[in-house]
Amino acid sequence: MEINEIQERVESAIVNWQELERMRRSPFELTNGAKNLIVQLIVNIEKDPSPYWEEVDSDAVQKFAIATLPNVLLEIILRYRYVDRRQTTISSWEILHDISRALDKWCPIPKDI
Repeated sequence: MEINEIQERVESAIVNWQELERMRRSPFELTNGAKNLIVQLIVNIEKDPSPYWEEVDSDAVQKFAIATLPNVLLEIILRYRYVDRRQTTISSWEILHDISRALDKWCPIPKDI
């Protein structure tokens, strides 16, 4: 996927997720740095693939990653809701800190291939 398409799809997924969180009365915002990091991670599925991903369709994996982004973000905020209910912003630090745990559950490519 082209970076512009990835950016548009990521932004749309984040906006939809934020609307759902507002309905749940637990709004969270993402910093621009967090959004840029997510876009870069999805770009890197194609641009910087693991050498173990020989037969992976990067375009399909990128689309799947964007589609599951709300689930990944929910995984990330669950810990912050429990620890500090006042925290309502996700920065690139929270993404980096918790992405591995979220990927263990939501990554479309198994670790062991």
